[in-house]
Amino acid sequence: MGNAEGFKWKIPRVFEHGNFKAEHEVAGTPGNLLIEGPISEDGAAKLSAYGIEASRKYARGLFARKGEAYSYDIKAEFKETTEAESRHRHWVLWGVPACLAL
Repeated sequence: MGNAEGFKWKIPRVFEHGNFKAEHEVAGTPGNLLIEGPISEDGAAKLSAYGIEASRKYARGLFARKGEAYSYDIKAEFKETTEAESRHRHWVLWGVPACLAL
């Protein structure tokens, strides 16, 4: 399937009315990644990610190229953090091909 190098992004995010939304880069341009979906009362979420490849270096798959669209699902669990971090939420992801610090 080809190898992809790892990476880490800090992405602006919004928690609003039980929904999560995070977006990296400008919509419709290479490097864009949109992650969104509802969060249940217990903090569980199935999010959808949609993006456009920015570089073959970080793409997964033998024939992936810059500018190609990709998508994947994310199983997430949101939890309140400690008092020292009370303005932030912590999230744990499964099935994500990269580390995202939100």
